[in-house]
Amino acid sequence: MPGGMNTMGRSAPTINVGASTLPPEPMLHRSTEERADGGENNEDNDDDADDGISPPKKPEVNMRFDSIEAAQQHYVNYARWNGFGIRIDYQRPTKSGETSRTQFVCYKVGKNKKAKEDTQRPESVVPKRKRGITEITGCRARMKIKLDGAAYIVEKFEEEHNHPVIKKFDLCKYLRSHRHIPREERQFVKLLHECNLRTSQMMQLLSHLHGTLNDLTYTRTDMANFKAALRREHTVMDMQHKLRYFEQLKKEDGDFFYSFEMDDEDKVINLYWVDGEARRSYKYYSDCISFDTTYLTNKCNMPCAPFIGINNHGQSVQFGCGFLRNEDTLSFVWLFKTFLEAMDGIAPVNIITDQDFAMRNGISEVFLDATHRNCRWHIMKKAQEKLGGFMGRNLELRADFEDCIDNSFTPEEFEWKWNAMIEKYQVHDNEDLAALWENRTSWVPAYFMMNFYPFLQSTQRSEGFNAVLKRYVSPSNSIFDFAWQYTVLQQKILGVERQAEAETALTVPKKWGFSTLEEQVKLIYTRRMFNRFQEKLQLTSSYHCQRTGATMYEAVSMTGHSGQQDIPWLAADIATCMYSCECCKFDRDGIVCCHILRVMQHEGVRVLPQHYILKRWTWNADVALGPHGTQQLNTAQQEMPEDSRKLMRYATMNKGLSDIAKDACYGQDVTKIVERHMKAMRSELAALKKREEKDARAREAMGMSRRQGLLPEGSTSGARPEGSVSAAAQQGSTSEAAPVGSATGTATEGSAAGAREEGRGNTMEDATPSENVTQEVSAASNGVGIRDPPMTATKGRPRERRYKSPLDIEPKAPKKRGRCKICRSAEHDARTCPQKMANRATCT
Repeated sequence: MPGGMNTMGRSAPTINVGASTLPPEPMLHRSTEERADGGENNEDNDDDADDGISPPKKPEVNMRFDSIEAAQQHYVNYARWNGFGIRIDYQRPTKSGETSRTQFVCYKVGKNKKAKEDTQRPESVVPKRKRGITEITGCRARMKIKLDGAAYIVEKFEEEHNHPVIKKFDLCKYLRSHRHIPREERQFVKLLHECNLRTSQMMQLLSHLHGTLNDLTYTRTDMANFKAALRREHTVMDMQHKLRYFEQLKKEDGDFFYSFEMDDEDKVINLYWVDGEARRSYKYYSDCISFDTTYLTNKCNMPCAPFIGINNHGQSVQFGCGFLRNEDTLSFVWLFKTFLEAMDGIAPVNIITDQDFAMRNGISEVFLDATHRNCRWHIMKKAQEKLGGFMGRNLELRADFEDCIDNSFTPEEFEWKWNAMIEKYQVHDNEDLAALWENRTSWVPAYFMMNFYPFLQSTQRSEGFNAVLKRYVSPSNSIFDFAWQYTVLQQKILGVERQAEAETALTVPKKWGFSTLEEQVKLIYTRRMFNRFQEKLQLTSSYHCQRTGATMYEAVSMTGHSGQQDIPWLAADIATCMYSCECCKFDRDGIVCCHILRVMQHEGVRVLPQHYILKRWTWNADVALGPHGTQQLNTAQQEMPEDSRKLMRYATMNKGLSDIAKDACYGQDVTKIVERHMKAMRSELAALKKREEKDARAREAMGMSRRQGLLPEGSTSGARPEGSVSAAAQQGSTSEAAPVGSATGTATEGSAAGAREEGRGNTMEDATPSENVTQEVSAASNGVGIRDPPMTATKGRPRERRYKSPLDIEPKAPKKRGRCKICRSAEHDARTCPQKMANRATCT
């Protein structure tokens, strides 16, 4: 018949030896439809029946196989060599659960379903996806095997097909039965996925390891589906996975801290965690933090709330991260109190946030002595939306408005300039300007000249963290995935910090001139802070210093480089080494300004006073910080884990075998040599595997006997490690030394949550990190489990809770108005055209 084609006459295709040594494809699903998931949910097969180089032997009745997997792999290789795909038709189990019969059939087996004709229903107007289908022809090609003692034999084999088979060998791999991601490569792909490589990058890397893209046994769609399956692993019981992960981190880092809050339905509504390294650093850098909640990064639509600080290198550092279900005052109060608990009661000195009234209320309630400043950028952005067109029509007003904000050194000067501007342009009735005036103390720079906000006037630190975070997580990630990637990002930040420390300690900076001040501080400041000081020292060459009184000076710019219209005044007492500048840069940034440096040069000062060298910018600002916990110097822990070594060996051997395949596929003699060595390697590997399994069983039996001999029945030994769950906790009881809240999450006596409104929800903020999991287990034992927050139903990236995009300060061009199609006038359209009306009157 036409469909019964034989492919034995085809030329032998080129087979990649590297690919043939990989674990065979998983068991096939019993489905008649072709799917593009690559079988990622199937189990891998560890047995190889064929080496994949020589044409596999045609199955015949009474052919024996050691297992179903071996029979399946043999038929898969035969099918691919002969240009068709297969699937499992059925499996018959015995009473003991062992499979007695299995039938493998051609992928075109079965009958097409008849389409139901419905003349009553109109044709759907929704466009359907253009996707091809596999034609079902009722092919009878099959191989049936049955259990015969300890092996499986071929009971029936039908070779003929009633359809054309695929003649081009390279196209066979696109059939579902021949597409699979081997087990070892799945582990490697999982590692690449954790490193945030895109699918295209993974395919490029794996194709390089295999030799070419055509040598891969899967497609880009298979890889994308496998990555989607990895993301779905932690979707169910997301919070349980996350809390277990936190407990693992707690065991590795004794200073790790986390806390969470639940509502009446036992759903987590608030969460905060911080690692030990950040808690230790915070003690030295608590003078200024940035806080922002504008980035939505997970499927639960809970905004990320990171606490960002600045280290002695001027770099952003993380002081923990929180998730809030509701951005209200109560949620912020809980988060700030938990942050205070984690940081041993040390409140930030200065904090900058965006313009959020609930956040401001929470800060004023918890951080009583902190100076709170709103982000200037966001306020000016909103002002541009309101005032852009108004100021665009009056450029002089715009210039005076910017001068009030940028060039006011004191609150008095700002208020005087503002009132003069209002009076000059007669804008007393402008509500938007009045609103800015009412909130001036929360954002105008003149009111924060004496407060330490180093090198920032906005939440740019948080914005930068969010920008980096976007490269690690996406809105489709679970909260567990976010926590994992947060840890990866924290390690990257610490690595950059250590690199900056090494640059400071191991290299010497280039000097700009011959100033003794520069020579003094080059070995005191960190490298980045020295570069900033050097910039200020260079700016002194553009200023002329002149004395205006006994201790008063003026720094006059000779080039206009300062960009300021006003000339700052300085007070200097050379005898006591006390200097004061109107620009207040030392108070704001902790570095002496160029104006004071110019006065020092004018008066011949050769040494910078120690009280003008801020310790937090020096290389030993956190000298007390050393290795802690698992970060202690330990050669064994610095080595690569065995799982990673396994993946490295796999990738290396795969590349080497691929190169051998390229050299061996051009001649039959060379191919036979490779086949012989492959069979020898398989035999040696099988023997080695058996010896290792035997040794493992012997060690396990010996260890069990030792435990039974050393530990009497019912006894225990060893102290419980910190952060682990005690047996009493597993039974729902609490520790006597550290009482814990009840199973429903009610706060313990004296906790901050006890003062919250009744009905707000349950809290665990007073529990220590090791106690949180005790509450989790206790709750589970009482039938009350921790539940995940509700998922968002929307697709795509959630909208950021930000103000709208800024409007340009220049006036908008007026919208172009259409013209009348009859007389081409811009005053009206065709409906009310006078010419049309006149024509109608004439006709009537």
